Amino acid sequence: MMRTVPISELRKRQDEILAQLNAGPVILTQRGQAAAVMVSPEQWNRLVERLRDLEEALDVCAVQEIEARISVGEEPVLDWADTWRLEPDSPLYEDMEEILCQKKQGQVKLHSHKDVWGE
Repeated sequence: MMRTVPISELRKRQDEILAQLNAGPVILTQRGQAAAVMVSPEQWNRLVERLRDLEEALDVCAVQEIEARISVGEEPVLDWADTWRLEPDSPLYEDMEEILCQKKQGQVKLHSHKDVWGE
């Protein structure tokens, strides 16, 4: 279980609380409610690296699913925001939406990696 420390104690016991980060995250509370979580730089870097690895794995799975659907003649389920984690205000999001719209109208045909490269 993570340690919980009132934020008011941080100024008084800064060195002690920072030393506790080696054992894991510390939750800072304000008026009895969680206000922040402190982690060591090493743990932060591990978390960020793990998140990147998971995002890359999800991207690979999404592409494989799309390619599998295309290879058997099915329409791929293309949700650009979820698949590529694009924000709706991103210019690329609008481009992908336009491509999907053109595909639905038969103006664009999507090909799998295998179709294009024969691999």
